[in-house]
Amino acid sequence: MNSDRPNIVLILTDHFRADCVNRSTPNLLRLADRGAMLHNAYCGSTLCQPSRVSLVTGRFPSQHGVCGNMAEPVSDDERDDTFMHHLQAAGYYTAMIGKHHYIDHYGLNVNALDEDDAIKAYGFDAVEQVLGECGLAWGGNECRFTQHLRQRGIFDEYCKVYKSNAWAAGAFPFDDDCYDDGYIGMRGLQFIEQYDKQQPFYLNLSFHGPHPPNWHPGELQHDPAQMPAPIGAPDTPHVRRTRAHFMDKCAFIDREIGKLMDTLEARGLMDNTIIIFTSDHGDMLGDLGVMDKRVFYEPSARVPMIIAGPGIGRGERDMVRRDCKALVSLMDLYPTMLDIAGVDPSATHKRRWGRSLLPVLAGDV
Repeated sequence: MNSDRPNIVLILTDHFRADCVNRSTPNLLRLADRGAMLHNAYCGSTLCQPSRVSLVTGRFPSQHGVCGNMAEPVSDDERDDTFMHHLQAAGYYTAMIGKHHYIDHYGLNVNALDEDDAIKAYGFDAVEQVLGECGLAWGGNECRFTQHLRQRGIFDEYCKVYKSNAWAAGAFPFDDDCYDDGYIGMRGLQFIEQYDKQQPFYLNLSFHGPHPPNWHPGELQHDPAQMPAPIGAPDTPHVRRTRAHFMDKCAFIDREIGKLMDTLEARGLMDNTIIIFTSDHGDMLGDLGVMDKRVFYEPSARVPMIIAGPGIGRGERDMVRRDCKALVSLMDLYPTMLDIAGVDPSATHKRRWGRSLLPVLAGDV
């Protein structure tokens, strides 16, 4: 494999609060030990579709025009200028596994398998779309995950159990690979295990969690009584239990990330791979009486961000800067991706406010 430029893995989550990177997520802390944790990172929108489009275009919703969920896709001009297109032009093989939400697929009877080419047009050589569980169980949507459930012979049972258990945080009675994030994690491992091209790769591994509903494999591991009380709102058993399930979902994703790191290590790729972990937005989780995102309060607008890999976070004294307090945003990831790949971020023609985070993490600015 060509080692001139590093591989890039973007691990994207949905609703993951910044303060949920903690002792319950040891693999994320292990990842941060290899680079930097950015404590003051913010999204461009506290909704999925506009935030994710902002991430890949490097532009705010007021610029690219996607200002809410269920919006029309961006113009072809915006779509053709994502950082993934520039990575492709620089010789990267680009892949996406999981949730994208560049196009809103959360209607009824959507067959995502028919729209792979529409997602590839955003700058991917390969895509494996996984739609949300709700649309699979209630709306007749189809994707790679439904194919997997059918191959396992449990699709009908899965839909039945989902309708009775998922939104009540009931038991998840299937194997981990039959949980949407377990399937996404498994497919990410298989991508790493099977990758045999000479060119460096960019992999966007995009989990659905910890977005509701609050069901997940295994018994509840976090004690609701030990969860922090909501800020500025009544402390109720419902809020405590919701927070406990939320942390269990974060911990599940953390375990999948640990497996991914171990697989990169086993293949000898870790020392030539930059890993970025973040979320499209956070979640209020009862703070100020809100059980959602959508508002630009700190728990909803601040996102976790870890950038790790060779040369990340090391300044003149070659010391890891694990805790970075600089004010950054998801829009900074566009020029950062290009900088990692050796592409001049100023070569793109649209107006963008982001800056590469590599000099920030090196202590140069």
